Amino acid sequence: MVEAAAKTHHVPQVALPAVLQAESGLNPTAERWGDRTADAVSQIDDTVYLNKLIIDLDLRGLDADISFGMSQITVGTAAAYGIGNGIASVVNCLEARSLLFCRKTAINAGAQHLQKCYTVVDRCPLDLWPQLSEDRDLAALVVYNAGHLPDPRNTWWTRWAGNVASYQRALEWAKGILG
Repeated sequence: MVEAAAKTHHVPQVALPAVLQAESGLNPTAERWGDRTADAVSQIDDTVYLNKLIIDLDLRGLDADISFGMSQITVGTAAAYGIGNGIASVVNCLEARSLLFCRKTAINAGAQHLQKCYTVVDRCPLDLWPQLSEDRDLAALVVYNAGHLPDPRNTWWTRWAGNVASYQRALEWAKGILG
């Protein structure tokens, strides 16, 4: 499924498994509800509770950190791939949560999103980002995580250095399994 999705969406073979490894550890049932995942999962059938949780995440600016499946597609991003409407509401979160139940859909959504990330990267002179060592694949994974390619002087690079390192390890892992 991963190879087919990478081919279909024209992304390098190494990049898609790296995204899946870095985002979910290849766990098809990975889900993140900001910093309240355990609470949300334990109360998944209680829509009143989930609504309060989503409001709390929104008030703290964490509502964009609700994501599901191997590719950890966020609720806001999922709409671009025909899953929900992009709004962090209970109904939409539960619709995006369907990514947990269909690996093929989750992998394809990740591949589609990754392809858009490469489009962003291909418009940037990577030599301006010393953090990336002119690595196009790493740059695309950074865009996947950040939603854009942060300015090389932005504090994002310090704050999220662990994520960048995780993507570097995932790319090395993917290169190793692909030969």
